[in-house]
Amino acid sequence: MLALDLIGFGESERPDANLSAADHIRILNEFLRAKSGGEPATIVASGQSAGFAAVLAAQHPELVRRLILVMPTGVMESGTAQIRRRHEWFAKMPVVNRMFYLRYLSTRVQVRSWLRSFGFANPDKVSDETVEVLSNCAQQFGAERAIFQWLSRRFNLEFEKRLADISQPVTLVWGDKAKYPPLERAYRLQPVPAQCSLIVLENTGSLAPLESPEKMTEALARELDPTLRVYKAG
Repeated sequence: MLALDLIGFGESERPDANLSAADHIRILNEFLRAKSGGEPATIVASGQSAGFAAVLAAQHPELVRRLILVMPTGVMESGTAQIRRRHEWFAKMPVVNRMFYLRYLSTRVQVRSWLRSFGFANPDKVSDETVEVLSNCAQQFGAERAIFQWLSRRFNLEFEKRLADISQPVTLVWGDKAKYPPLERAYRLQPVPAQCSLIVLENTGSLAPLESPEKMTEALARELDPTLRVYKAG
């Protein structure tokens, strides 16, 4: 099993480059060809990366055995209208956007506020440790690049159209209290692929792995093939 950070996210490099959805899908394609040992992979992905994985599965079915998608997204939709109105114009101002990001968006106060009001269904579950880890990650040099690329719509893709082209089994995992993407979207997406099941995590918001790790682990344990090969990174 391999855990992959997309370039510009998590603990990966943050190059000063205008990456697009197509770039990330190409990188994922190259990664699987290099690391999967010639066998199709089971992909577990969430959010925007789940959208990239869905497109990859449609374009290269030989690489993907099945998909487990946790609240996938593909565009800046209606649920992000407030974010778009407030921040989208900063994405086109390289100097100003970094200052705004560092002094406002990535602060511990703002991260905690976002988690309590948007990320978690139960704000009491937002711990100091979670805030510390996320804010430290958000304040790494170049961390704002991926955020503003997203705000610039460079990661937009035709998610539902690609989902309809997928022949592999798909499992959708959703928090029932997720504000974005809401559970209604899951019910709309479930009939789209040829084979698709839906797991709903009760009393869980948009950041299900952080808020309800036990529920997420149980769901994945039920879905994943116990005979999966484990690969060493390197």
